[in-house]
Amino acid sequence: LYAAFNTQTGEVLGKTALDLFPEDLGRKYYDDDMRVIHSGEPVIDEEEAKPLPNGRIGWQVTSKVPMRDAAGQIIGLVGFSQDVTEYKEAQQRVNRQERLAAIGQLAAGIAHDFRNLLTTVILVSQLAQRKLDAPDQVSSYLENITTEARKATDLVQQILDFGRRTEIETRLLDLATLLGSVAAVLVRTLPENILVRTKIDAGQSVIH
Repeated sequence: LYAAFNTQTGEVLGKTALDLFPEDLGRKYYDDDMRVIHSGEPVIDEEEAKPLPNGRIGWQVTSKVPMRDAAGQIIGLVGFSQDVTEYKEAQQRVNRQERLAAIGQLAAGIAHDFRNLLTTVILVSQLAQRKLDAPDQVSSYLENITTEARKATDLVQQILDFGRRTEIETRLLDLATLLGSVAAVLVRTLPENILVRTKIDAGQSVIH
């Protein structure tokens, strides 16, 4: 990606990386150059390049190999860089998708276990309602537990369906009925000194 620096051949002849690049980057390139010249071993680096014209960070793979004369003595080095920005971005997208898939599987497993717990809550509440000779208020509490647990189970099922990308069944929702059920829950759970009132205008209150 050295071409990204808009340098001409005449501008780089006789100069080192310290002359052509910012200090920190130039020092790294210079050290790589010296390592190749002194060791005779090639160097391959993958690194971020300067921001591209659109503001994105580019990536390049730089390869440097020693240049020898007829006697085999190292007299310099040859280096070239390859733009691998598109490859790196594609790789990063794949990595993100894999992480999201793993998170989705974990969430689905948790949701499945949570649904099983809610099923137990529902069953125990129903058994208690049938077997206990409890006052009406206690029976009302148990019914509330059962109702809310069923709603939570439906919500968990929606999460599972969304994660599996299955076709979700849609139904009409009556807002008046929903508001009435919410008000009923509040009446049973709030202190007696708090009065709950609902005002529902006449007319259509069903949404898709």
